[in-house]
Formats: sequence, C-alpha cells, structure tokens
Amino acid sequence: MSLAKFCWLDILGRPCRRFADALTRWSDVGGQLSWDRASIALFVVLVGMVVLTFPSYGISTDEYVQQVYGEKLWAFYLSGFADRSAFHYDNLYLYGGLFDITAVALQHILPFEPYDTRHLLCGLIGVLGIAGTWRLAREVAGPRVGFLASALLALTASWYGAMFNNTKDIPFATGMVWSLYFACLLVAKLPRPRWRDVLCFGAVVGATLAVRVGAAFMVLYLAAAVTVHATATWQRQGLRIASSELWQAVVRLAPAAPIAYAIMGIFWPWSVMSPLDPLLAISQLTNFPILTEIDDRFYQATALPADYLPVYVAVKVPEVTLIGLSMLVGFAAAYVVRRKWNWPSGRGLQWLVIVLSVMVPVAYFIILRPSLYNGMRHFFFIIPPICVGAAAGLHWFWLWAADRRSWAYAAVAAMLSLVAVHEIVNMVRLHPHEYVYYNALVGGPKGAYRRYEMDYWSNFLPQAIDLLEQQLKSEHGGTMPLRKYVVGLCTKEEILKEYNTPNFVTTRDWRQADFIITTTNTDCDKTADRVVGGRTVIEIVREGAVLGMVKDRRPGTTALGNTAQPLIR
Repeated sequence: MSLAKFCWLDILGRPCRRFADALTRWSDVGGQLSWDRASIALFVVLVGMVVLTFPSYGISTDEYVQQVYGEKLWAFYLSGFADRSAFHYDNLYLYGGLFDITAVALQHILPFEPYDTRHLLCGLIGVLGIAGTWRLAREVAGPRVGFLASALLALTASWYGAMFNNTKDIPFATGMVWSLYFACLLVAKLPRPRWRDVLCFGAVVGATLAVRVGAAFMVLYLAAAVTVHATATWQRQGLRIASSELWQAVVRLAPAAPIAYAIMGIFWPWSVMSPLDPLLAISQLTNFPILTEIDDRFYQATALPADYLPVYVAVKVPEVTLIGLSMLVGFAAAYVVRRKWNWPSGRGLQWLVIVLSVMVPVAYFIILRPSLYNGMRHFFFIIPPICVGAAAGLHWFWLWAADRRSWAYAAVAAMLSLVAVHEIVNMVRLHPHEYVYYNALVGGPKGAYRRYEMDYWSNFLPQAIDLLEQQLKSEHGGTMPLRKYVVGLCTKEEILKEYNTPNFVTTRDWRQADFIITTTNTDCDKTADRVVGGRTVIEIVREGAVLGMVKDRRPGTTALGNTAQPLIR
C-alpha cells in the first residue's frame, strides 16, 4: 500500500515521502520485525520505570499480613516442616504463597527494605504480565496486534499503578495470561499438542494456583476448546475418528495436571494437606462481608448488584480499549453474518479460549455473585485478554480504513499516538496513585470521587506522614519535637510501624489521638468526623480527587482554630 498521495503538498517534499514510506514498511510483512522491536523497546522502558520508581509506592493494607505469611512459610521449610504456624495465620493460608516466599527469599539478598523489595518484585512481575499479553496477542493475531495489546495494557493506569503493591492480584493476573498463552499453543495443535507446551502449561498453571486458587478457571477454558475440537471432528469425520482424537488429546494433556499440582503444593503446602482444601479455599474466599461502593451507593461485598463488575471494568480501562472492543465485536459480527457457520479450529479455537477467559469469569460473578470489593481488582486477570481483543479490533479497523483511503494509515497511527500521549500524561499526573484512574465515562478521578472506590490501599499514607512531619517541624523551629504524637489510622495500625516513624504511635481509641490519618475511600473520613472530629490540615489530592487527609485534634492548636494554618494539599 502506497501513501504517496498523502504527501500532496510539494512543500513537504522528501521528508514527508520518507515518513510515508516508513509507515508503509511497518504495515507490510517485511515490517513485522519492526513491531517486535517496538514491543521489546516498550518492555525495556517499563523495566527502567519500575527500577526508578518502585520506592515511591506505599505499603498496601494487605501487605503487612502477606509479609508475615511469607516469613511463616519460610520458617515452615527452614524448620523441616515443623513450624506450621503459617497454616493458622489469619486467613492467609487460603492463598498460595509463591509471591510472598519469593519476596522473603529476595529480602535476604537484595539491599532494600522488605517492602521495597516486594514492590520491585511485583513491578517486574507486572511487566512480565504485559510481556505475556504481547506473546498471547502475537500468537493469535500477529506482531502488530501483539504490540498494540501490550501498549494498551501498559497504558492502563489501573494495571500499572497496581503493579507495585497489589502483590496478590497482579502476580495472579500475570500467571493467568501466560497460562492463556500456553493454552492457545496447545489448542492450535490438537489432538497432539507438543510435549514442551504441555509441560510449560502445567508449570505455569501450577505457579498461578500457588498464588490464588482461581487459576482453576484454566481447566474450563481448555476443556471447552477440546470439546469443541472433538465435536467438529465428529461432524466432519465421524464419531470413531472424533473419539480417537479426543483420547489422544486427553493423553497428551494429562501430564500437565500432576506438574501443576506438585508446583502448587510446594508453594501452597496447606492446599495439599487435604484433597478438599482447594475447594474450602474457594468457598471461604468468596464470602467476605466487606463494605464497597459503586455509583455513590454502599453495598456489602456479599450482596452486590449484578452490574458491579461490568461497570467497574468499563470505567477503569482507557476509552481506547473500550473502542477497540466495540470494533472487535462489530467486525466479528460482520464476519459471522457474511460467512456460513463452521466449527472453529486452529486460530478459531485460540480465540475461543481468549473469549472464554473474559466471559466465564464475568458470568461467574453475575450468576453466583461471590464476594467482591475494591472495584475490579480481584478480576484483574481479565484485563490482559480484554486488551488482546481491543488490540485486534483496532488492528482490523486500521486495515479497513487504510484499504479505503491512502492517508488513513498515517491518520490512525497519529490518532493512536495522541491517545498514548494522553494516557501517559494522566498517569504522570496521578503518580504514584495511578491505580485510582477512572476514564471519561464517569468524569475521571474527579467525577468518580465519592462515587466509586478510590485509594483502598491507603497508598497516600507515606506522603501524608511526610507532610505531617514537615508541619510539626515548622511549628518547632525546623526540628522535630522530642515527644510522641498519638495517631488514629483508618487502616491497619501495623502499617505505621513499617514506615519507621518513631514520633508517631497508633491508637485504636481515636478519642485519644492527636491526629487522625484517614483515607476518603468508603467515606472513612466522614466516619472520623462523626466520631471524633478535628480540623483537616493536610489533603492528598490527585486530579481533583482527595485520596486521604490528616485531621488535627490537638487542643489549643489548629484543631480549635487558634493558630490555624492554611490547608496543605
């Protein structure tokens, strides 16, 4: 395809023609390598950003107990399996310990604080998830779709911000996307997939089970693809051949099960203490009565409306991803209408697995309504395949437009570049709170404030503590006074100790507190106002949304307005 007509102004001359020729080379078969190089460059940039910024992120409200759980699993192995306290610690035994025990092992090697080590490890795993999205998309639709899918996920601020301290959901989602990749390799070669792919699939699924038991979804996706393949063979070649190929497929895939089970058992030893333990984990992990918010209404996590998950997904991913998904649906519908129905095989089976990886979890939530809170974070694992679908939709639109107008290829490339710049600017403005991102459907973070869940990890806490220390120093001539201040926290009290703040001690009785540090998530700050009051002296704000605040309750000072200082934001 030539873009010469695009350079209709002679004044642009040779530079414009070279630009058009370069874009054309990216579109043809010979330019496929360029898309792979662009993807690799993206991963290098992402790894660099992780290494440079991982200390900026706070300790999440789950990380303290996860760190303790990892230390207890470490003790279990060092004691020769004698120390089994990990199997009775809180409810953490219901989760696999692969990430936590790996983090503890690295903490004995790397020269960082324990939580910084966790954040570095989780950030790199998040990049690995983006790389898995690239491999998956490249496998089913080629290098350009691979690049687009990885770029879409990297520009999903909800994912990027969670990469650093969401040490359960991001490792799980990364394991799931790599499991999907190997599942697609398997179904493309049915009924005799390669042994290498079978072994890799079993190992990756086992590692994912060793993070969360939800990796069992992969069995459903693969079983569905095998069933469809067998049914198609039956229709085309008869029952005898279909039965033979089904048996071959089962025999070939069978070794993946013991491999997965063994790896799960190593990093989640509680799960193999009894055959029913994984089922017990599923039942108990879907029954947490936690308060959550959607569209300015509060619900118990066990009694959510059916649209809770679909709405959160729709408002937490960038608009371009939603547009790409819409294009995918449109092109797919047109394809089905124009062509006679055929049972999918090869590439069609791969797309079946990807579609099921999104639709089955969403249907599972809508029908069974398990406990869910903090928006879509427990379902982060459907975001990579969503990005794959959206990238395919954008790719097909790109080709469709370029076939009709010579200038459309460059125009779409420019449009996507502008979208990328827009999302990068959003992420920079939100840093290090990228995960509170909301798209234009709800007016961004400002529009979502007080309507949807925001900083549920209390990621604002390090900045709030720093600003409070600066304020106290300014009140005492630039030095921190030699006394301890009592602080009430609308989060887990143990976290404050991890920030190494010797001048602050926590209390559960907020009436005794000098300061209240509270998130605005689920209106916890309003609860503080009703219970104990205090004057807001510090607010942590991003894009018009107040993520957290500090309330001064000291008698005779700012709490009573006698020496009131301007609000620090």
